[in-house]
Order: sequence, then C-alpha cells, then structure tokens
Amino acid sequence: MLKRMTRLGLLAVLFAGLALSQAACGKKGSLKPPSGQSSDFPRTYPTQ
Repeated sequence: MLKRMTRLGLLAVLFAGLALSQAACGKKGSLKPPSGQSSDFPRTYPTQ
C-alpha cells in the first residue's frame, strides 16, 4: 500500500513538472515593436 502511494505521488510530481515545463514554452509577446518606437538598440553587439 505504501509503495503504491509513493509511486502515485512520484508520478503526480513528474506529470506536474512536465505540464509546467510545457506551459512555460512559447511566444511571450509580440515580435514587432510597439507603434511609434524604434527597434534599434542603443549599441551594436558583435556578430559571430
């Protein structure tokens, strides 16, 4: 009985972790800058 409860608890934690990690993926906002603002940064960054 205790082994079964431990296994169910572990599976619940595993599934919750997987669900939360998938919910954190994806686009957070618009890729275009807001109207009236430029998309230029104040300095240039080196390219590789």
